[in-house]
Amino acid sequence: MTFGATSSEIDDLRQRQADVLTRDQVQLFFEPQTVRRRVGRLWQSPHRRVVVLHNGPLTQAQRIWVAALAAPTGSALWGSTAAGLDGFRDQVEDPLVHVVLPVGSRRLPIPWVKSHWSAELGPSDVHPLAQPRRTRLPRSLLDLASDAGDGRRAAAVLFAGAQQRLVTPEMLEQVLDRRGPCRHHALILETIEDIEGGIHSVPEHDFDRIVRRRGLPTPTRQVVRRRPNGRYYLDVLWEEFGLAVEIDGSHHRTAAQWDDDLDRTALVVAGGLRQIRFSSFAVRRRADRVGDLMVLALQNGGWTGC
Repeated sequence: MTFGATSSEIDDLRQRQADVLTRDQVQLFFEPQTVRRRVGRLWQSPHRRVVVLHNGPLTQAQRIWVAALAAPTGSALWGSTAAGLDGFRDQVEDPLVHVVLPVGSRRLPIPWVKSHWSAELGPSDVHPLAQPRRTRLPRSLLDLASDAGDGRRAAAVLFAGAQQRLVTPEMLEQVLDRRGPCRHHALILETIEDIEGGIHSVPEHDFDRIVRRRGLPTPTRQVVRRRPNGRYYLDVLWEEFGLAVEIDGSHHRTAAQWDDDLDRTALVVAGGLRQIRFSSFAVRRRADRVGDLMVLALQNGGWTGC
């Protein structure tokens, strides 16, 4: 039985908020005795401010809405939770729901919610229209990077955001300037500069360090090449010396990707270039060997350095 609202209004709200309502919303739609009778039997209340209109396990979407509606005024979804809602595909699964609260607020007492605090929760950092309320994507990724357990993870988050064409270096720089000092600050700044220079992944970043350490000539990155069914990118290219380098991450191990890689290598070689492929493991763990091979390959192409 509804109270002061039409069934279509209730249905719209339930659909929009995944069957999660605030206590105030519930009281607008249902009579007080109905609410008292159903909470604890047909419904559940994971937080004193929130009611879920069923008593079964919560979906991830419902957990997110519970956290968003239970948080105090001015709060927002944060980091991986906010970024995921805006389309970011992360290689690391996070079962927690992350919420950022205004400084001075109490932690949300929900087991699967992790609370963070910030004094920068204005319109520049929190989207004014997105629902559930959340930080803007560049801020979400910077927060996730600064909260990372190590530098490789921090860099991977930013590279992934750029590779997925969700953020630009300029967006990240603006947020970093506004945010000020944070964990991994120097590495985050270096990663943004790498993205500006065309580096799209942690393995490419590791390879660039080998290039600089061995004094190799500066290559061109992410060079577009055409093929009959579309286009592909060369990770690293020394056009002058007729040499291309591809750095293969774990996704290259699938059968479909491996076949596509062979096809691209055939196109590169048929087009007159030499190509070397390194695994991301080799670039990370066998840097001296990779460096030696690069020197040899460039010298065979006419480079007179080293």
